[in-house]
Amino acid sequence: MSQARNKRQNNVRAGVFVTVSLVLGLVVFSILTNAWEQMFQSTSMYRVTFQVEEGIGMLSHGSQVKLGGVPIGKVLSVSPIVTKGNPTSIIEIEFELDSQYTLFDNATIYSKSGLLGATGWLAIQDVGDGTIATSKIPLQGSTQTLIAQLIGTETEANISKSIAALKKISESLS
Repeated sequence: MSQARNKRQNNVRAGVFVTVSLVLGLVVFSILTNAWEQMFQSTSMYRVTFQVEEGIGMLSHGSQVKLGGVPIGKVLSVSPIVTKGNPTSIIEIEFELDSQYTLFDNATIYSKSGLLGATGWLAIQDVGDGTIATSKIPLQGSTQTLIAQLIGTETEANISKSIAALKKISESLS
């Protein structure tokens, strides 16, 4: 009789050990992968388009979406828009943001790349105002060059105008 009782106690102990181990494993897994946050966080989907001639730098699936440098979302897909009979001229980026952030149809979005690394991200510099953006109508984005990231967009535009003017002068002189 005591052997049966010992066997039953051992089975109960083994069951408790396995249950506690599984629960602990799930807790560790959810902490390491932010599984709870990802399961219960609501997100909003958006699309932004870029001209092929501008490119998108190192932006790819899984890249971060930043608002003023703070990560608030991620890129879900990057794909060129192909229309039959026409040259491909647009790249569409689908991304998601935490739903507490709202973008408007005139939001300012740039594709940026790191100076030395192989990383790219979407930078939202202005959420805009007016009509709230939806996933149905794509936003317009532009690529910020390395020079613009270093010296600013306005300065880069001035330098580009100066170079274009010098080119015209050079052509006139020759």
